[in-house]
Amino acid sequence: MPGWETVAHILSAIAVSIALCGFLWQVASNVRQRRYDKSAFRLTSALEAFEEARKLLDDGNNDRVTWIAAARALERGNRMAEGISEQVHCDVFSVQRDRYRRIFGDFVGYDNPAISGAFFYGAPVEIQNIDEAAKNTASRNDRPQIRSIPERTLRVIWDFAQFPTDYEDPISGIQGFSENELQLHVNHILWPGLFEYLQHQKTHTSIGGQLRQKQRKNNDS
Repeated sequence: MPGWETVAHILSAIAVSIALCGFLWQVASNVRQRRYDKSAFRLTSALEAFEEARKLLDDGNNDRVTWIAAARALERGNRMAEGISEQVHCDVFSVQRDRYRRIFGDFVGYDNPAISGAFFYGAPVEIQNIDEAAKNTASRNDRPQIRSIPERTLRVIWDFAQFPTDYEDPISGIQGFSENELQLHVNHILWPGLFEYLQHQKTHTSIGGQLRQKQRKNNDS
């Protein structure tokens, strides 16, 4: 049977081990917290930069200096976003990034004929002819004055509005409505417009502006 001195040494060693484990756990916890806090700071900073750029262009202006400032804010936001490391922060960033893509796509005229080439020359809104806009941007009161928005600035904003080729769509694996769901009468009562649309697009298609009935698949073979 070990003596009290031996027992004391064993207990002392156990206590040291417990203290060391606690210390190491605390160090690891602090490292994780610092990494989390750094990621959160990067997320907040990136989104603040994107929002600053949005505010600069939100009034529909075509001021050269303002657009350059917006592009710089976007680039700084992109650099900040590179340091986002925590998955929860990455998910939040992805949601907000998609929202800002649509906004900045609108700024550069996505699917909007009202924003003509004359707009990017920095011409007044009443000038819609691109040749007149080009002449207007080069001179005013016989003094040279650059009004056109630089190509590099437009490239930054256009790039920001694009979806990357490796974009991972979070809903790509979601299945559509089943035939049973489409036929269920209660669904047509509770969501009449939705299920009218879903059923209609299953049976109809539009080709060249003409509505045609889709052919039913033959399952009897």
